[in-house]
Amino acid sequence: MLLPLLIGCSGTEPYVAVRHTIMLQPELARDSNGLYILTLMRDRFQTVQRIRGIVTRDDGASLSQEQKIWWESSHSWSFDKGDTIMKIIRRNVNDQGQWVNVDTSIIQAPTDMTVPTVNPTSYTRLDGEVNTMIGPVLPMLGDTMTIIARWYDPWYESDTTQAAMRIILR
Repeated sequence: MLLPLLIGCSGTEPYVAVRHTIMLQPELARDSNGLYILTLMRDRFQTVQRIRGIVTRDDGASLSQEQKIWWESSHSWSFDKGDTIMKIIRRNVNDQGQWVNVDTSIIQAPTDMTVPTVNPTSYTRLDGEVNTMIGPVLPMLGDTMTIIARWYDPWYESDTTQAAMRIILR
């Protein structure tokens, strides 16, 4: 004989969405206006820099799980179809102990491609630390780049929070 089993919830407390705050803390100097400064390397096309932040719950509790953070940048760059993306040089050591190039391959862009200057997503650690990398390129020298980090609750979009920072590329 099978007996039906009924399970229910009798809790009367409504769900309270937990709001989050993002603070960006890059390891960059600031100018007198509070803008961050990134000195681009002049001997290479792209300069990479880590951007660190902290995500906290507004109720002061620890994060219960890692949180996904979306990143956006005001800047991007592009390849046109047929542009050389990279050159691969394979080499070996000869009998005299010298490097010798044995093969070179050219990789070309198959289509027009836009390259973002910030990785689009990352996850926090349980302590709230979040990191991403930016990669402005030398032709952006003199620009001011804006980076936005965003957290949102897919169930309560009104709880979306974000932080922005501006970086002078010099």
